[in-house]
Amino acid sequence: MGGNSDFSQALVLPTTGTYAIKLLVNAPLTGTATFTLYSVPPDATGSTTIGGSGVMLTTTVPGQGMQVSFPGTTNQTAKVTVSANASFASGCFTVQVLNPYGAVLSSGYTCGSTYVSAVLTLPLNGTYKVTVYSNGTATGSATTTVTSQ
Repeated sequence: MGGNSDFSQALVLPTTGTYAIKLLVNAPLTGTATFTLYSVPPDATGSTTIGGSGVMLTTTVPGQGMQVSFPGTTNQTAKVTVSANASFASGCFTVQVLNPYGAVLSSGYTCGSTYVSAVLTLPLNGTYKVTVYSNGTATGSATTTVTSQ
């Protein structure tokens, strides 16, 4: 792997038993690899409203995410901002806004400390969810704010 690394988000193992990790190298190379497994707790969760206070959540283990829910109505507009502390922002992170049925309304990422979505027009009445996941092993805190536009 030449000093490179790869990271998988949390996986739910369907049964008790022994699992294997298989590394496939796409070149005629030899060497060693180190695998680190984490026991990942549930995502940190919180809630807010459009125009309400930001919600600060913290991850403690690589692979753990953050989820902030907020109520919305059809044709309401909103913008999502996620501001990460230095620890969480030390790597890139992905932000998704999911509609009440779980479909992705908006998705993006940043390799900095702040992500700001485009203005979103909410298609349905219901509870929306903002998910935030590190794209690597970074842990720490981030504050999610949803503003009216």
